[in-house]
Amino acid sequence: HDERIRLITNDIRTGLVSQRNRAVAEARSDVIAIMDADDIADQYRIEKQLQFLVENPTIDVVGSNLRIIGAKNETIGYRKYPTTHDEILATMPKYNAIAHPSVMVRKNALIAVGGYEEHSPAEDYDLWSRMLMAGYRFHNLVDPLLNYRVHPNSLSKGKRIRNTILQTRIIKKKYWWHRMSCTDRFRFYGESLISIMPPEFILQLFQLMTYGNHL
Repeated sequence: HDERIRLITNDIRTGLVSQRNRAVAEARSDVIAIMDADDIADQYRIEKQLQFLVENPTIDVVGSNLRIIGAKNETIGYRKYPTTHDEILATMPKYNAIAHPSVMVRKNALIAVGGYEEHSPAEDYDLWSRMLMAGYRFHNLVDPLLNYRVHPNSLSKGKRIRNTILQTRIIKKKYWWHRMSCTDRFRFYGESLISIMPPEFILQLFQLMTYGNHL
């Protein structure tokens, strides 16, 4: 019975990107907080991110570090991201340096670049890349303001990570190839080996490289 909450349903079944773009169009605020259904926001997430955007009017997108949780909300580890705009820009040729479900973004900036690309293989990486190329500025807060859930099925999780890595290679080649160092390009070609690795190994490798015990 809270009038601030609106449940929006589609007349016909649509894809995820279409739903995201409709949500952006329907939003009545100047800022949009993004979150996925199975994650949990820190109780102060909205307050901290909104305060940051108010105090830093030149920043258009603010994300955060992640706390990784399991099926029972237990802490598995943490994922750390670069914080400043320059650090994020330098990291993007290596990997997506903004955790999509942790983001608060200014609506006018998101709309100005055309929103989410309907046929992009990795719509969030594609969106951030276009915004960075257009001159919009980014920041990540150090606090883990989102509890990001991973599910216990290692086979399906490994397959999903493999698909995501292979899809992000398309975005890297499209937007970041000219900014890649020799090390970045070595990493890029090495990622092609992901397609022949067993999903369980991919999951273990990903967790080892990205999940830390602390921030």
